[in-house]
Amino acid sequence: MSEEIRNWEKLNQSIVNLAKEKKKSEFRIKILENWREFAVSGVLQFDKECGEQVLKPFTDLDGRVALGLLEKAGFDVSNLTYVKPGEYLKGAVNLDTGDQFGVVYEEPTYTLYFDHHKPGTKKVTSTTEIVYKAMVGLRLLEKSEDIDRLVDFVTKIDNRQYPPEEFMRSARTILGLQRDLDFNKLLAYFKEHQSPTEELTPEELTKYGLKEANKQQQKIIDEAMETLGKMKKEGKIVNTEYGEVVVNIDNELKVGASAAYVKYDGIINFTPDKSFAVTFKEKDIDERRLKQRLGDKFQGKIIRGKIWIYNEKEPLQLKLEEIVEAIGGKFIKSELFSEQVNRPDGSILAEHLRDKGSHYLSTSEITFKDKNGKEIKFSDLLPPGWTFISYDEESKSKLYTSKESKFSSCAKTKTITYGDLNKDGALFALLHEIGHSWLETKKEGHNSFSEIMESYTANYDNRDLTEEDIRNREENLDDYVRINVYDAYGKGTGGIDNDEPWFSMLVPKKIIQKYGKAWAANERRAWAYALKQIRRFRKEGLNIEPNLEKLDELQSEIYNCLASYEETFSKEYKDATLYFTKGKKFKKKDIDEYFNQK
Repeated sequence: MSEEIRNWEKLNQSIVNLAKEKKKSEFRIKILENWREFAVSGVLQFDKECGEQVLKPFTDLDGRVALGLLEKAGFDVSNLTYVKPGEYLKGAVNLDTGDQFGVVYEEPTYTLYFDHHKPGTKKVTSTTEIVYKAMVGLRLLEKSEDIDRLVDFVTKIDNRQYPPEEFMRSARTILGLQRDLDFNKLLAYFKEHQSPTEELTPEELTKYGLKEANKQQQKIIDEAMETLGKMKKEGKIVNTEYGEVVVNIDNELKVGASAAYVKYDGIINFTPDKSFAVTFKEKDIDERRLKQRLGDKFQGKIIRGKIWIYNEKEPLQLKLEEIVEAIGGKFIKSELFSEQVNRPDGSILAEHLRDKGSHYLSTSEITFKDKNGKEIKFSDLLPPGWTFISYDEESKSKLYTSKESKFSSCAKTKTITYGDLNKDGALFALLHEIGHSWLETKKEGHNSFSEIMESYTANYDNRDLTEEDIRNREENLDDYVRINVYDAYGKGTGGIDNDEPWFSMLVPKKIIQKYGKAWAANERRAWAYALKQIRRFRKEGLNIEPNLEKLDELQSEIYNCLASYEETFSKEYKDATLYFTKGKKFKKKDIDEYFNQK
């Protein structure tokens, strides 16, 4: 072991001594015995339903290849924990996380780090490169040209050193298709190719199993460019001291910097009250100026002079306009307001809103008052701790400006997001989401049924299952369906930087059937709650949906929604079973059969 590596690691003295004495076999056994627990930086993804960044149990390209190198060196990395970027697991070998630089060993806690994210460090490297050099220095790996090329590829991807224009070709190069290849397939590619910018032929796409990934990546490129055009029209590109910067609120531009850098100089990824990341294509971040402008308000850390990021446990205090102004831009603040709409039947619908510095407005109350003064306070219907959030596309009340309603609920944040409440059926839809909130509180909601699919698709052994594996098991291929999986279920998108990975995999039909039944039951129960509340209000003389007077009209609203879920399910999971509609409209008996709450 070289002096550089030995000092760098500060390994347990017994291991160092064995290496110094060149007792290779004893050294190998000793180090493999000691490094048994591993942690790697997971991926934070924006969850549309929750409206926040959540940790997902997979890692990016750098973490993935670093793990592959350790396995190639002989380590068993199956005892693996995913941690939030920057955090670490005490007593474990931490990869690509911990805010360290190089290989750092903390002897009191027996914690080891392979990382390159220490604040203030500008050296261009990657965790993959650090692991590779360490393994070669420890004589656990042989240096080779194909691994050299793979490591260089990962380092350049991780530091965004490929020209931004490569994103436009990424459906035909390994730059955009790498997320569909595991470590061994990536290494096989670099045994046969000199550069990741070489365009793959149709035959090579077939050889590497990338034909479907090629189509998906081209779709990603097209949608990203369309979204950028829309964002420009909506004023979401701001001029700053660092150039033109994309303001990406709640992951509207799903591939982030990969697409933004094609046309612009930087991007702000912003999740209100939770996190942000500011990156620039060329210019380094002036940390001194940022702190000078923000003073005590400054939050986050600067990584390699290129990334200003905040993703801590404590709530984000900075507003979007403050971040924009700190980099020399101008931000038009939204108003604070309460609004009401006088409806044709003499009733009054009112929202009381608080600005959250984004397209979401925190709602303190939604009230409905009929012409006789009888009032409903919708917050009284919520489970303890739950609140409303208004989705506001135009930075004004959705009571006036809605183009489409957006209704969802999130158990993690205990929030219900809603759209235009002045449209027919909107208050009925709001009651439906309140029904979901009660199901979540009773542990019968989305988190429960989504685990059926996520627990299967999150397993890496299941992801790698092939048709040949199924035949070798003497199982019937007809009992499996190949689906596209994103965020453990559903559609997916991704950029060159692997922030939003997607993949296709084989899933047993019985899992899909179980998932479909559970999802459908969840939706029907929530609608049953909404029907129950409508009936109760009408008995009390309060008609919140005057244009849906008859039960058949309410049933039709439900049926249309269930049918749309069914169409989505059938398309994504290739299962045409009528789990949601059951071939009929939502019947009156379902009200008490599916839900008995309030």
